[in-house]
Amino acid sequence: RVMAVTWNLAGKLPPASIEAIAPPDQGVDLYFIGTQECMSACGSLQSFFAGGKGPWERRLAAVLGPQYKPVASESLNAAHLAVFVRAGLAGDVTRVRAETVATGFLNLVGNKGGVAVKFSLSGRTFCFINAHLA
Repeated sequence: RVMAVTWNLAGKLPPASIEAIAPPDQGVDLYFIGTQECMSACGSLQSFFAGGKGPWERRLAAVLGPQYKPVASESLNAAHLAVFVRAGLAGDVTRVRAETVATGFLNLVGNKGGVAVKFSLSGRTFCFINAHLA
């Protein structure tokens, strides 16, 4: 089972409880959590420019609990994508790859664009994409 969540934070702080968007252990094997306009709300004041989303990823990991392990994450300015897998399946994850494509001004600025994480799990290929285009 896969739980896919996309959330435009509009530059605001997420609520204190995020279990509503990422309910822990509902028999889910993979969590895909994409956010847009996730600036200081998801990391640091520099996250729009530097893409640092460590605090947000730690918060997601804490909500999901030790039964989930991160597969990969990727950021493009204020867009972010995090993928988690059930711990018992983590050893079956291979060929992990993450990419970004900026489509902002002159297709160079990352205020618009997409982030993707691709990987194989038990012989099946998954590709999750989070885009912020408008």
